[in-house]
Amino acid sequence: MEFLKELFDEGRARVKSNVFASVVFAFVVVNWKSIYFVVFADATAIEKFEFFDGNTCVLSLYVWPPLIGAVLAIGMPFINNIAHWLVSKPIGSVRSRDDKQAHARLQKKNEWAAVRNAEQKIFEDKLVAQAETDDRISKIEDKAIREEVKEKVSEGRSEAHSEPKIKAAEANLANLRHKYFSGLRRLENMSADIAGRQKSLNDKKQASVVTLGVNRDALLMRDATEVRDLEEQKIRLQVELDSMKAAIADADAWLNSAKTT
Repeated sequence: MEFLKELFDEGRARVKSNVFASVVFAFVVVNWKSIYFVVFADATAIEKFEFFDGNTCVLSLYVWPPLIGAVLAIGMPFINNIAHWLVSKPIGSVRSRDDKQAHARLQKKNEWAAVRNAEQKIFEDKLVAQAETDDRISKIEDKAIREEVKEKVSEGRSEAHSEPKIKAAEANLANLRHKYFSGLRRLENMSADIAGRQKSLNDKKQASVVTLGVNRDALLMRDATEVRDLEEQKIRLQVELDSMKAAIADADAWLNSAKTT
């Protein structure tokens, strides 16, 4: 059994070989009429044998397929190298553009973080100032004056958090949440698309030249580029969602503060 397993593994490795695949591809191309007749013709077995023998020869069976296969196997690396050279510049330009966009978004995210930190500090300072004001008011000995000052301070705070401002903030928060959850759905769909394309790419990497043709490497490069572009789009979307999530948290905190003061 071990011998049969090793023999099977060796045969499978040879079948996946580019040289073997090139020879088989050349054999099919040279003798395609005979093969088509044998496979699809409505004829007896003897007629198929006679047609195959009459339309093939030593050259088409034993000479041209190995020669053409050898040329393909030897020439494919050079063809692939030329193809890589031709597409390297546009791919490099696309990557450079995407890197610049990702860098710009990262800078924007950092700027937003700085703004949020500044706003948070202002909010905290405001709370501290309000607490200090309330403490000073509580120390006023005259009750009438204390109540009058407290009432005026409360009126000023209410005007700062008026109903129209709160409604506008609530509408903005609802809009942000809608965009955020829509973005999450896009992110999930994009992740599923990337996983499917990556699986297809892995399957194609296991396929031979006979399955994908002589442009196998070019097809693999194209699919890999598409997967990489989608992954970069996913990263950019994730950055946008992170920024949106932070904005939602800030807006929610402001609303809670406005409703409680």
